[in-house]
Amino acid sequence: MDDLNKRGIPPVTEEEEELQGPVYQGKHAKRQSFVSKLLNLLMGKHADGTKKKAVYPTKKQTVFRYVTVVVAFLGIAGLAAIAYQGPKISKEGGFRFELFEDAFSGNSEEDRSYDRKATAENAFAYRIKEDGTVAISGYVGSESKVVVPREIDGKAVTEVSPGAFMQKNISSITLPKGVTTVGKSAFYECEILFEAILPDTVIHLGDGAFYNCETLKRITVPAGVTEIGTSTFEGCTSMMQVILPEGITKIGQNAFADCTFSTITLPASLKSTEKGAFRNCKSLTQILFFDGFESLGAESFSGCSALRSVQLGSTVSVLGDRAFEKCTALAEFLGGEGLTTIGEQCFDGAHIVGKPNYQMILGDGILVKYFGSEPHVSVEDSVKVIGSGAFEENTSLQTVTLPPAIIRDRAFKNCTALTQVVLPQTVTQIGKEAFSGCVNLSFMQLPASLTDLGEGAFAHCAALKGIALPPTLKYVPANAFARCTSLIEVKFNGQTEIGAGAFADCAGLTSVSLTASMQKVGDFAFADCSGLKTVKLGSNLKYIGENAFWKIGATSAHLPDTLTYIADSAFSDCPFLKALYATRGTYGHTWAANHGL
Repeated sequence: MDDLNKRGIPPVTEEEEELQGPVYQGKHAKRQSFVSKLLNLLMGKHADGTKKKAVYPTKKQTVFRYVTVVVAFLGIAGLAAIAYQGPKISKEGGFRFELFEDAFSGNSEEDRSYDRKATAENAFAYRIKEDGTVAISGYVGSESKVVVPREIDGKAVTEVSPGAFMQKNISSITLPKGVTTVGKSAFYECEILFEAILPDTVIHLGDGAFYNCETLKRITVPAGVTEIGTSTFEGCTSMMQVILPEGITKIGQNAFADCTFSTITLPASLKSTEKGAFRNCKSLTQILFFDGFESLGAESFSGCSALRSVQLGSTVSVLGDRAFEKCTALAEFLGGEGLTTIGEQCFDGAHIVGKPNYQMILGDGILVKYFGSEPHVSVEDSVKVIGSGAFEENTSLQTVTLPPAIIRDRAFKNCTALTQVVLPQTVTQIGKEAFSGCVNLSFMQLPASLTDLGEGAFAHCAALKGIALPPTLKYVPANAFARCTSLIEVKFNGQTEIGAGAFADCAGLTSVSLTASMQKVGDFAFADCSGLKTVKLGSNLKYIGENAFWKIGATSAHLPDTLTYIADSAFSDCPFLKALYATRGTYGHTWAANHGL
């Protein structure tokens, strides 16, 4: 069960087993007294009553066993006389033994009788549910082609319990009409199961019901099923055909992962798929979503390396993270005009066959991915959003001209050849790590309308020499320019706060002059700026965080009167720092005196 547990499906617990109620094993009752165990052993069975071989005994074996039993009973002191009835063969071909109540007075008919409907070859453990129907809870037979009876002991079979056929060597299973539930892991790792016939009465397929049934070739999901659960058919690596009924609204996490069918028709009722629903279906070639479908989960088609054609309905609004990553055979991707959210790395490692330098634009002007190797690219004017990772790790791109679009997270991350970006002054948002790792980007003019800059937006831009922050940008986020080792000049203009590590390890930075608007310098903001010789703190600064100026090269600085907090480590390990000047009686003066500066 370890593999299934990793998929988020817990094994059948002891508590669940207890909740199943009385269980009848094969053709005998659950409770086994000492006498019944002895009787079972003398009859050539296991102590719990299961037959060692599901075959009819020979006449000689039968006579020998009965003689042995009689002798054994005669030797047991204090036993009342017992009337014993020989084996009966039920009309279904199974054994049935009955011990009269003199021997087991007080036990119910149910506790001292075998299942009338089980055959010698097909033996089932079962339990009686609260509604009086039967749930199959185990199989102890030897037949590989199993047909579950409609009734056991006169009671209708309505359920296959969790784990009932787990890892059994069965090649075929036929469930009777009337079964409504196939429980969690019911046929888990039945490795030679090639056929499963389910009646239309089934309305629930449990998580992992057919997990790792490696030889199962086709399945028709009953019409009453509305959801395919987690890992229901995951690992069915011989699956060639799946028929899904109208009425299904959701396909769960990893439901068909690693299956081998080349096509599948999704019902018009389908609303969503969850993470990894069709992950690594390497033979799947095309997929069509009808209008009404809304959300595609993360990694839904990740690794579908033969997928050529995708058509989205107009109602789909969400493509999850890595939904089509490593889909290397894509030739067309249609629809999606209703898309509002396209997840991170949605097409990471994917390719569009036959369309060199293709700009994939979906929804209302979202550039989802650039598939190309041109060194100079002008993004189409219709684009309103440069999507997350749209150009990420494109090592051919040298210059790019952008329309007035929002730039999402990691849009140009690790474009190591990029030297120039032409941005309209009307751009308002640049996302997290948008240009991080662009090691050859030496100049960047931030737009005059910029209001939002993401964390690490220009981190590790080792060639960047100067930056001017527009007055519309009030907050410099964490790590925004961290490790820009060639940065020698930063112009502040109206900013109120510098986030943690915003300019950390900018060794080339020689001077910093904060404006009067600045109120807070965050933790490690200028940490390890070893070349920083001159620091002018804003006249209205109130807060200096931990290690904010750790290991800088300055010899002195002036603390403004407005300071209300300075962390103890704010100026720690500064080898050349001799004095911090402050007005007598201010917080800064007291702090400096207490720290010997």
